[in-house]
Amino acid sequence: MLPFLQIFDCLDKREFFEFQNAAFYSKYERHPSTPYLSNRPFMHDGLLDFSIKNINNFFGLSILAYKGCTIQRFVVGEKMDPHQDFAESYSDPNDYAPTVSMVYYLNDDYAGGEICFLPIRPLNAIKESASIVIKPEANSCVIFDANLWHWVMPIEDGERYSYSVFYNAVHE
Repeated sequence: MLPFLQIFDCLDKREFFEFQNAAFYSKYERHPSTPYLSNRPFMHDGLLDFSIKNINNFFGLSILAYKGCTIQRFVVGEKMDPHQDFAESYSDPNDYAPTVSMVYYLNDDYAGGEICFLPIRPLNAIKESASIVIKPEANSCVIFDANLWHWVMPIEDGERYSYSVFYNAVHE
């Protein structure tokens, strides 16, 4: 399993505020099965370059492809159940299972919404069962092995915005 990396101040202030405003004021659809997903692909070249460089430098991996690039919006009561981003098999032979995930945080003015990690499937989606619990800060990101079990605790107040990208990467 790959190590876990948390990075602060990912973008300069101007880039961060531009990206944040684009995310907050964009029009998007919410789907009942994934209410927290914007279902709107959104690419930020500076953040992609930043993450690819860090994945290469820290993990020693080369990026073959990336996908995702979606904005997530969680409102009061919404959460994400324990899951892995990696899947053993995809039905589409042209698709790939991600090996590395990155979540970038666009705000931190909400209560709840911690991201929790555990190397094995958790029995309960509670903070106490996690080996790592992060209250994300705005303009920070976490980069981690797509096999790592993780979940988002319910939002208690406010709205939580994040941006996810999934990478297919190989050791150099």
